Parts: sequence; C-alpha cells; structure tokens
Amino acid sequence: MKILYITDDFPPYSIGGAGQVVLDSARIMQSLGNDVVVLSSVEVEGGAGEGEYMGIKVRRIFYPKISKFARAWISPHNPFVGSRVKKILKDVVPDIVHIHNVHAIFSFATLKWAKNSGAKVVYTAHDTLSFSYTRLYDFIDKVNPVCKKDNDYKVSWKFLLRENKKSFNPFRAPIIRYYLNKYVDRILAVSVELKKAMEQNGIRNVSVLYNGINIEDYRASSGEVEDLFIKLKLNKNKKFIFFGGRGMSDKGTEVLLEMLPDIKSEIPEAHMLMAIGKDGYQESLAKLANSLGLKDSISFTGLMSGRDLASLFSLSYLVVVPSLTMDPAPLMNMQAM
Repeated sequence: MKILYITDDFPPYSIGGAGQVVLDSARIMQSLGNDVVVLSSVEVEGGAGEGEYMGIKVRRIFYPKISKFARAWISPHNPFVGSRVKKILKDVVPDIVHIHNVHAIFSFATLKWAKNSGAKVVYTAHDTLSFSYTRLYDFIDKVNPVCKKDNDYKVSWKFLLRENKKSFNPFRAPIIRYYLNKYVDRILAVSVELKKAMEQNGIRNVSVLYNGINIEDYRASSGEVEDLFIKLKLNKNKKFIFFGGRGMSDKGTEVLLEMLPDIKSEIPEAHMLMAIGKDGYQESLAKLANSLGLKDSISFTGLMSGRDLASLFSLSYLVVVPSLTMDPAPLMNMQAM
C-alpha cells in the first residue's frame, strides 16, 4: 500500500510534536511493508526537493515564512501551492493520504486535492486550529486561570474578531469545516477533549486516536546521563525541574518561572532547566528570571533531541508542561513518563 503523509512541518526543520508523530507513524508503516512518502514544506530555499530523513522518502516544497495575517487568509485555501501538491499527488499515486498540520502552508484545500486524486483521506487534528486561529483559551478565565465552564469549547465569531482584529477572516471556519466534512474519510483527534471541541464547532464524525511513542527512544543509560551532566555543567546536588518545547507564553513558561521562588522556599535545591530555542523569547525569559532573583536557579540548554533529551528526562526530578490553552496531547508528557 502506498501512503503519502502531508504536513506543514517535518524534522529536522521543525521541533513540533505533530512532525514527530508523522515521523514515528511513517517509520512504523514503512516497517510493515508499506511504500511511504512524506510531503512537507520548508522555509529554507535550499532545503526543497526530494530526499530522505531517517530512511523515509521526503519531498519538500519551498514556501517563505508568512505573517499571522496572511496565514489567516490562506489556511483555508492556498492557491500558491495547489499546482505543486497536485503534481506530487499525481507522481506518487497514493492509496491513502494522511494529512496532519496544514493550517499554515498547505491549507485545508489539500483535503480536497487529495480526495480528488482517488485516494482515501485521513486527517489528524493535533490542536484547535481547524476552527480557531491559535490554541484555544476562550474557555479559561484569564484572571483566575481555571475553566469557566466544563466542556464548553464553542468559539464565537465575536471572540475570533476581538482576538484577531485585522487578521479575522469570516470565511475561514466555514470553508475549513466544509472541506473536513466533505472530503475526508476519517477525522481523528488526539484526545477526547479535542474531539468534543471540534464537534461543538461543527466538525462531524470525529474519532479519537491517541499519539504514541517508542518507549525505548526515551530510556537513557547511566553513562548517557553522566555525559549530559558534564556537557551541561550541572550540579548533581540540585533537583531539576525540566520544561522543553516551543518557547511560547501559551505553554505557561512565564507562569512557571514566577512559581519558582515559591518552590525554592520549600525546596531550596530546585533548579529549572529550560530546553527551548535560543531566540528573542529566551532572552525575555532570562530577563524575567533575573528580575525574580533566579539568575543562578535556571539554565537554558537550547533545544534538545535524541539521546540528550532522553538523558534530560532521566536526570530531572520533575517534568512539567503547564499549558495555559487547550494542549490536547503534548508528546513531552508521554516521553517523560
């Protein structure tokens, strides 16, 4: 059987959980004897073309980074990639097209193009971007961050307009909903709550399929852990609290830092490890840490993957993912467990 995966982001050019899920799924399906190809986009012009990643055939199309405003308008239908996607569908002739995150580049019109190719189409939702512009937080009280009302995820157009202002596209949600309900053979959500949210916002016939990981990938030997202690120059007498992933406020990173003084009053040896990208956001977190008197109680490791990530889990006293939005199934929770 020939399977084509389509996703905006795919390793090694991305760090998102969806890309990792696609990679793991593709490797498993290929090991079962299927012919697997991944189609992804890349912002680096030299990265476009055909190649392989970890034994998986990958086709990448170049598409420059776009603004939030542009993304709101092209996420339902991006005419600038249509001809290239249709050509690859014609070249590959897949039996199944499994589509993951396509809200930024490929657009939800990919569902229609895939279905018109004659393939069976599966769509996996990893977040709320099939009906919202960002991760969903409307159901959380901003002042006192708890759920306003259990299981009420209906998003109003007034909320979308208020939050997105000039980037608000009144046609976005209806078009995406139309594509999902008409051109997809199976819609999958990675958690029960995400399924509820999708159905409350007009997306029908959603099933739940949880993400999975290869457990052995996240077990580190004592030697690997020792090497990482040395590499990161860490004090073994500390109790490490580990956060890793995209450095964004919706993941609760600032709240986590603001909690640390209280934690240290109870556990003086507590030390924060943050494995996020070395960018402007890390600099702002470092300034926040300094303002809280935490300069010596936090270490930024940069993004970690592979054996180093497994070792980080092993040496940590606590791994935390304090998301302030609907974050349906963060891989880090499973990897840490």
